[in-house]
Amino acid sequence: MVCRLHSPCLFTAGYAGKVLAALIHKLAPSPLNDGLGGRRVLDCACGIGTQSIGLAQQGFQVTATDISAAAITRARTESQRRGLLHTCAGDARGSGLGSGSGSGSGSGSGSGAGAGSDSGSGPEAGAEAGAGAGPVKGVVDTTAAEGGIVATGVADFRFLPSQLREQGLLQSPMAAPLVVFLDVDGVLASKRCITLEYSEGDATLVEDASDKCFPLEVRCIDELKRVVDATKARIVVSSTWRQHAHMREFLLAALETRGIAREAVIGDTPVAPAGTRGDEIARWLRDHPSVRRYVVLEDSADHVHSIEAVLGAGRVVKTLLNADDSAVTGLTTACADKALAILQAGGDATSGQGAWPVVIAMDNALPHLLSDDDITQALLSMKECLLPGGLLLLSVRDYAEMVKYVQLLRPSAGVVL
Repeated sequence: MVCRLHSPCLFTAGYAGKVLAALIHKLAPSPLNDGLGGRRVLDCACGIGTQSIGLAQQGFQVTATDISAAAITRARTESQRRGLLHTCAGDARGSGLGSGSGSGSGSGSGSGAGAGSDSGSGPEAGAEAGAGAGPVKGVVDTTAAEGGIVATGVADFRFLPSQLREQGLLQSPMAAPLVVFLDVDGVLASKRCITLEYSEGDATLVEDASDKCFPLEVRCIDELKRVVDATKARIVVSSTWRQHAHMREFLLAALETRGIAREAVIGDTPVAPAGTRGDEIARWLRDHPSVRRYVVLEDSADHVHSIEAVLGAGRVVKTLLNADDSAVTGLTTACADKALAILQAGGDATSGQGAWPVVIAMDNALPHLLSDDDITQALLSMKECLLPGGLLLLSVRDYAEMVKYVQLLRPSAGVVL
């Protein structure tokens, strides 16, 4: 979403926060806009903090970055003065914030790359970032229950992922946990299991002694085990089986009989009575932002459509339930191979793999870039920082139009925050 904003009131943090909060609430997909977990924002061109502070005042948890170390220092000062700076030192994870080494890559080249929304642009900003005068180091305070600036860092938004990883603000995709979202009917329970076309005591099935659940295919469980063993992935149950205690318990017992430990199943997706399967998975991902490599095993075409509508393509392995040959239903070797490929490659390269439901770059940060290649690189970089299905919010100022408001743009003293 690109917004054309020219109101002079957006020079104040309070008004900017209200406008941006309204836009985010209106435009962000509901699974990423529900509760505090969905109120995390990456401001990748924060300047002196006008928009970041405004959003923090509206209850958002903001990670603020800019190419200018001087601007970041000012943003931290203004945030701290308002009681909105929620970073702390000495976290056992050792994740450093700020950039004492000057990770911004403008280096005075005159490209204007990555200029912040409120700070200067061009070679001056690059020189500041390369000078090594970064803000005090800290770590993300993930326990903050209210809005605030939870992290700051110096970064050129053309190269956000690598620079944020260096500062401990973004986990490497290859180091992130891997997850398999597991449906059961049509994945582990094949057509013959559901239509009861089998003989009691069939050694190729794992049967429920209480006879309350469909049996599960040994071959399908073994294929799932192959995926889990090869990738060290964990399982999250997305099937409706999770809603019935005896069915979930039988599922865990069946997996255990074929060598998949109960500890490999780390939870269930939330139940969303008015939502879709895609909404439920997206909500789980929102609450577990470190998980960015995952695959969904699903047989229902409707569920696959809802998942791809929220998370994009390239994450789902569709199995078959209805086929003349029961042997090709459920989690086959070919389906398991596809799941392995998705997990080992980190998923579709065009899908977001980041940690934030919302990424913003406001007030002509993007137009400061001087070439199409730089703009493309910046957009791809920001997308990689987004959670799947997240919102990228950009704005530009029409300064020619704003001349009409010149009298309103003359504060009595200094910059108005």
